[in-house]
Amino acid sequence: MKWSCCILVAVVLLASVVLAEGEIWEEDEKEVLIRSERGAKKDPCRYEKGPWSECDASTNTRSRQLTLKKKSDETSSTCEPTKTIQKKCKKACRYEKGTWSQCNEQNEMVRTDTLKEKSDPSCEQSRSTTKKCKNKAGRPNKANKACRYEKGTWSQCNEQNEMVRTDTLKANSDPSCDKSRSTTKKCKNKGARTSKAQEGSRRNRQP
Repeated sequence: MKWSCCILVAVVLLASVVLAEGEIWEEDEKEVLIRSERGAKKDPCRYEKGPWSECDASTNTRSRQLTLKKKSDETSSTCEPTKTIQKKCKKACRYEKGTWSQCNEQNEMVRTDTLKEKSDPSCEQSRSTTKKCKNKAGRPNKANKACRYEKGTWSQCNEQNEMVRTDTLKANSDPSCDKSRSTTKKCKNKGARTSKAQEGSRRNRQP
């Protein structure tokens, strides 16, 4: 009878799945430390982590067994030889990537991906991803408009030391484009200026 009781207790300890309330968990890559609030003064229970099991399709969970490391004199007597933890399985949702759309008015692009054939049937049939446009050239107001201009010639430098060029819209451009555009730039050298000194010399040459 005594042996039967001992075996029963051992089986209960080995099959422990439910975590006791009031436990403090600390986890790193190699081990799990479980500290009881009541036995906080003693060393925590140190467990070695086992590998995760395959996903159980009936419960959509996977499990991992923790094995107690060698006890020390200060280790709490309540440490269980093994513990089993469970977590939900991730869905095997695999998608075929679509193409990015043109930038919208919010300066964003949208991509719609479609679910692959061998994915989990409970996955969404499609998913959308949104991201900001990186450059102004991708915006619809400028990119979708085909505004092509015939370049004009630069004017003489004016009194503000600037030259102006007027370009005219080509025939095959978007009709909503401006019919012409003007570009202004600073004169780079003094030789291009119509200076007061030159005007004075011209006057002196007159009879």
